[in-house]
Amino acid sequence: MSAAVAALASAALLLSGCATTDASATTKSETRTVQSEVKEVVMPAEPKKALGMYTTDLDMLITLGIPLASQQPIRDSGYTGFPYFFDQDALKGITPFTNYPEFNFEAILKAQPDVILNGLGYEKELDAKLSDIAPTYTFNGFDGSDWRTKFKTVAEAFGKTDQYQAWMDKYQAKVDDVKKRLADAGKSNLVIGPVDYYED
Repeated sequence: MSAAVAALASAALLLSGCATTDASATTKSETRTVQSEVKEVVMPAEPKKALGMYTTDLDMLITLGIPLASQQPIRDSGYTGFPYFFDQDALKGITPFTNYPEFNFEAILKAQPDVILNGLGYEKELDAKLSDIAPTYTFNGFDGSDWRTKFKTVAEAFGKTDQYQAWMDKYQAKVDDVKKRLADAGKSNLVIGPVDYYED
């Protein structure tokens, strides 16, 4: 009789071990661990409520087809909504809140994001504060490096390289078209410099 009980106990342990392994595998498949410019980040493999800390971060999330939290930041300085050139369909039902130059942590918390994309890596203490709200992938989008490299790195971190490449192919096609039209007009050496101002 004791042998039968021992056999049943062993079987139960084996089954519980399998269940633990399965649960662990499920947990791992639901998250991905990536290295940001600041730290290692464990974030959802398939985010459902991503938040872009800055305008360009939100643009990346939209372009990569990542579902958004119901509230997203916009700049101050007279802005009342999202840029007109953003995919407006992706922004349907999403409420903007002012988040720059003063960070609105209360509104970010209220948005209940499951991951935050933060391109303001030059703000050294910001990553830790955002990480208290949700897993945060931080990079410095303003360090003067090529934006395409930053965008590709973000796409890789979120597992969206196909979406990145599809968009870059469209972008390059437009660049090639403009170059051809300039060449046809005899202006292939034309150099264009955008002019902007900051604090007068």
